[in-house]
Amino acid sequence: MAAMRPSRLQPAHPHTGTSTSRKNVSVSSTPGEGFLDRCRRRALTGFEFGFLACIVACFFGYQLLVYNPTKSNSSIETKKTKDPTSDTDTFNRAMTESIVYRKTNEGTTEAGYKFLLYEAQDIHTNQPISVMTWTQSMAASSPSSTLAQELSYLIDSSGFPGVFFETPGVTSQTAEHQTMQLCIIEARNLAQFATSQASSSAFDEHLRKCPPTRDACQFTNLGGDAQLVAPLHKPNTNDVTYSHLAAFVRGAPKEQVAGTWKHVASTYLHMLQTRDPARPVWLSTQGEGVPWLHFRFDDRPKYYSYRPFTRAAQERSLVGTVIGVPSG
Repeated sequence: MAAMRPSRLQPAHPHTGTSTSRKNVSVSSTPGEGFLDRCRRRALTGFEFGFLACIVACFFGYQLLVYNPTKSNSSIETKKTKDPTSDTDTFNRAMTESIVYRKTNEGTTEAGYKFLLYEAQDIHTNQPISVMTWTQSMAASSPSSTLAQELSYLIDSSGFPGVFFETPGVTSQTAEHQTMQLCIIEARNLAQFATSQASSSAFDEHLRKCPPTRDACQFTNLGGDAQLVAPLHKPNTNDVTYSHLAAFVRGAPKEQVAGTWKHVASTYLHMLQTRDPARPVWLSTQGEGVPWLHFRFDDRPKYYSYRPFTRAAQERSLVGTVIGVPSG
C-alpha cells in the first residue's frame, strides 16, 4: 500500500512515514511528484484557491506595472524635458520633434527697442541647422506638431506687447548652409496701432477668394514686389486676435496658428526652390501700415529693424560682386 501524504495538522510517524489526514481527504503521494500534479489530483479548498489566485493576479499586475510602455515613455520624456526658463535658453519640451531654439543674443536695437536673437538647432546633436532644413521641417509638420508651438512660445514668452519677426535673407544656394536665425523685436507702436484699428479690409479682396477651411491665404501685395501670407478670420474670434503676430499666437485657435506657420514655411520653401538662385528671399513681419497680421517675402529687407541682418547681407553682396558669387 502506498504511503499516505503527511497531514499539515499531525506530523508523520517517524517509522512508518504515515499520518492521519483530514477526514475524507486521503491522497497518496508518488515519489518525485510535483506540486502542480498533486494539486490536480486533489480538490483545493476555497481558501487555497483564493490564495493561489491572489498570487497569480499580483504577479501579472507587477509585470504590467514594470513593463508598461506608456509609463516608461512618459518617464523618459519628463526626464529629458528642460525648463524653458533655464540658463541654457534652449526650449526642447517637444522631444518628438527635431528642432529647438537657442537664444544667442539679446539687447537693444539702434532705435531703442529690445530684441531676442535665436538660432535653430538639431535636438539630437545641438548643432545649428540650415535655413533649408528648418523650412522643410516646418513645411512637412502635421497639425498636431509641436514645431509651431515652440516657435509661438518664443514670441509669447518674450513678454513684448507686439513684435517684429525677422530672418536673414537667403538664396536657394545659401539656404543650404546658412544657419536659420530669427530675431524677435519689441514693437510697442505696432501693438497700439494694430490693436486699436484691427481690420482685414486692406486684404479682403484676396482673403475672400480663399476657401474658408484654410488657415491662411497667400497673395501678392499691392505694389507687386512681395508675396504675403495672412490668416483668415475664424468664427468666434475678434479682429484684434489677427491684428499682429503677438496677438495671433496668444489668442488664435492653436490649430490655426500651426496651420499658418506651416503655410508660411511652405511658401518660403516654394520660393527658394523655384526662383532664380541669385535672387534672395527675406521673410519677416512688419504691419505698421496694415493692422492685420501678414508675413512678408521680399527681395530686400524693406522694413527691417535688426540691422545686423541687413549689414551681413550687404557684406555678402559686396564680396559676391567682387568674386562673382550670388549673395543672399
